[in-house]
Amino acid sequence: MKTFVLALIVPFITLTAQTAPRLEFPAGKTAPEKPMRTHEMAVSAKITGLHAEVETTLTFFNPNDRQLEGDLVFPLPDGAVVSGYALDVNGTLVDGVVVKKEKARVAFETETRARVDPGIVEHVKGNVYRTRIYPLPPNDSRTVRIRYVTELISDAKGDAALAIGLPREEIGMLKISVQVANPCGKPEIGGLGNLRFTTLQNNWIAETVLESVTPGADILVALPKPPRALFALERDDRGDTYFMISDIAPVIESRPSFSFETLAVAWDASASRATADLAKEIALLEKFAERSGAFKLCVFRDRPDPIQTFADAASFIAAVKAIRYDGGTDLTALCETVKEGRWFLFTDGLDTLGETLPAPQATFTAVVSQSTGDREALRQLCNGDLIDLQRLDTTQAYYHFWVPQVRVTGIEGTGIAAVQGIGAVADGRIILTGRLTAPSAEVRITYSFGNRSSVFKLNAATAGTGSLLATVWAAARVTHLAARAEQNEEELLQLGQRFGLVSPATSLIVLENLDQYLRHEIRPPAQLADMRAQWDQAVARKTKAAGDAAERKLAQVATQWEQRVGWWEGKIEPPRDVKKRDRRSIMPNMSMGTEFSRRAPEASVNMTYVPRIEAEVDAVKVERSGTPASRASLEREPRSSVQITAWNPDTPYLKLIARAEKADRETLYLQERKTYEKSPAFFLDCADFFLKDGEKRIGLRMLSNLAEMRIEDAALLRVFAWRLQQAGELDLAVTQ
Repeated sequence: MKTFVLALIVPFITLTAQTAPRLEFPAGKTAPEKPMRTHEMAVSAKITGLHAEVETTLTFFNPNDRQLEGDLVFPLPDGAVVSGYALDVNGTLVDGVVVKKEKARVAFETETRARVDPGIVEHVKGNVYRTRIYPLPPNDSRTVRIRYVTELISDAKGDAALAIGLPREEIGMLKISVQVANPCGKPEIGGLGNLRFTTLQNNWIAETVLESVTPGADILVALPKPPRALFALERDDRGDTYFMISDIAPVIESRPSFSFETLAVAWDASASRATADLAKEIALLEKFAERSGAFKLCVFRDRPDPIQTFADAASFIAAVKAIRYDGGTDLTALCETVKEGRWFLFTDGLDTLGETLPAPQATFTAVVSQSTGDREALRQLCNGDLIDLQRLDTTQAYYHFWVPQVRVTGIEGTGIAAVQGIGAVADGRIILTGRLTAPSAEVRITYSFGNRSSVFKLNAATAGTGSLLATVWAAARVTHLAARAEQNEEELLQLGQRFGLVSPATSLIVLENLDQYLRHEIRPPAQLADMRAQWDQAVARKTKAAGDAAERKLAQVATQWEQRVGWWEGKIEPPRDVKKRDRRSIMPNMSMGTEFSRRAPEASVNMTYVPRIEAEVDAVKVERSGTPASRASLEREPRSSVQITAWNPDTPYLKLIARAEKADRETLYLQERKTYEKSPAFFLDCADFFLKDGEKRIGLRMLSNLAEMRIEDAALLRVFAWRLQQAGELDLAVTQ
């Protein structure tokens, strides 16, 4: 039996690396003297069909004597979306409310400055989410709960599994509960202790409680081999019926040529790529290099380097191995450089500098090896041509490239709408979701090369009740739209509010009291029924007061209009002494303006900006006088002045870099980077040094680390934009 369990689990082991949540602290804040501790972690997962809803509750303890602010960063599985969030307020976990992302961020920052305890969870980029927790009180704990929906991962044969990442650190108490509803057979679980499933009312349940445990592996739940064709129906609380249909894509027999005329590679060398499985990527590259006699390499970060050419595989592979990782990522700049031919694109897809997803002229095949990334954006950039090295080993990935791609071209049948998944590359098991608009429907999935699935017979009368499939459908739609979030902001906002999802346009926020909800015009969650009722009453009173004020204003305007019409028609006599009145009494505002303009100014403040070359900044010269000061008077008379000298950080890394030969300075910077990679000040200081030294390209690359080290961090992006403006990069500054 143990051998059978391992056979089920092993194909999915590589899919969970680096996906565990981790607690970080905002850039620029002093790191805690003692590390935060995870007092308790509770994971509850429910698998229904080929989807799962996972809820993780974490209790953090702050052992320090000062208050902290923390960010819980958690990458989710590809295509997963956050559907719930709660933070403890006065000892009770309070559900978050879906709000437009910008509004939630403003509310959070406002309340944080007021030193109260809001919480927010927001979509960062790709599959990365972040919840900001404030405060983390000294010698006390805070609890946060995150819920997400996800499609099960599957291999090329259609086998399915759920992977749940666990932190590799000590947890005071770890609670695990996994429930599988109505499977075709007994599921298997592995990765942590001796967890085993037991049956309970058509469900399989595995539970355990461990104390003072440091997980050495993630939780992996493998379903018994599902049938080739699967479908499910569910009716939500609005009476809409959603469906899921699944099939294993056909395999096309082919005789590939297994050769390149020129192997062209675009290699992402940004800072985030340092955590990629570089050994696996290079092993795949070496297999491709065996089939080519000419090579091209374009290394890109914030800007692409000039394209290099190589005549032999050895020098080409050596150049890739010598690449150094630093800076942000701009896929738009890459596409403006690489304009033709077929290229392999080795990247994580996290475009930290580009304004929107570009439309490339060249043909790309993306290669990804990291858990953290934006696979959906890469699918859209590369027309679905993506090699995922977390799902495939090197040999599988090599042959995957040569086999013709099968795509889902459509769905035959009527009585269905809003189907998600059409156009996707059909690799192994594919899943489509949609809405049933008729009492019944018979549908088929159609593939490229003329293939079709078997018939799926959908009957609304057999649908169960629940919200999972509706949420799964909305999550699939959000994932597709998120790659071009700015163009799709309105629909993302509607989906987030309708289905309670976090997206590039929506966040979930928790506030502390009624005043905060009223101040930011955010309705409290249904969980706080009394507070919500008070909020509704207060808003109703405010709305009524505003309406009454508007009515009074309209009545006043109507009365004044009637008086004016009456005067015009001669029905109302003007005052008899109107000709004797002073003109200024009729137009008091003009009188005030006339008298003010005639008043002589007592003094004026003249500010003359005199450049101070030594400090490379402006000095401000201030003089008070009755008339503007002339240059001669400024030179003659004593002056009050404020002189600002340039910031000159006394840091060991700058001293080391400044003493080195110019040709060695970048190498020294990269060596010091390993020590200071979490410090924004390090990148600001080094960028400033290189910019002043005339190395603008290197200085801007160093500066772009601010966008890469904490993606979508508002404070860092403001600093980044300001420094770009100082460097004369105005176009790039306005996009940050």
